[in-house]
Amino acid sequence: MPVTSCGSTRNIRGGTQYQCLAVRSGFVANVYVGSSLISFCGKCGENIDVYKMFEKMPVRNVVSWTAIIAAFAQEWEVDMFLHLYCMMRNSVLEPNDFTFTSVLSACTVTGALGRGRSAHCQTIRMGFFSTK
Repeated sequence: MPVTSCGSTRNIRGGTQYQCLAVRSGFVANVYVGSSLISFCGKCGENIDVYKMFEKMPVRNVVSWTAIIAAFAQEWEVDMFLHLYCMMRNSVLEPNDFTFTSVLSACTVTGALGRGRSAHCQTIRMGFFSTK
């Protein structure tokens, strides 16, 4: 997907064109397109836009939740990504290994070690462990 490659290279101009096209054509309502746009904006540090898009998504899945959590986690906005993580945990969706990777790495970098330990305990309870 072109939006993903724009996010990887932080090509704001190119990604914004795809974002505008998706918004005008109504594809933002698609959970995968919306999640890709959230991921793109998050990689470019546009977290205000990320949250607005997330709020407008009619359907959210583990991919969209992980994308928004990762967006705030990579900008080290601890309170916000932990709030979003708690919201996800209170929904019917379960975090996956990508969600936990974002949460644990951000907790480590920001010094939120207590929260990181709590998330680590959740990974163990949910059965995420290495088989090697």
